[in-house]
Amino acid sequence: MTGQILTGPAITALNTFMQPYAVEHKAFKGARVQGNAVTIALPPRSIVILKLEYREILY
Repeated sequence: MTGQILTGPAITALNTFMQPYAVEHKAFKGARVQGNAVTIALPPRSIVILKLEYREILY
């Protein structure tokens, strides 16, 4: 599983020429997989994208 997070210091934050990195994306580490469940801790003021890989389990 991989993830990206887009967040800033306030809900109204935006990038400008004077502050080009007020809102930025980086790797997201707040999710984990246990068995067939995913647990996610979403921070406030953020958008998170998770990429999950499907693996078929044969019994």
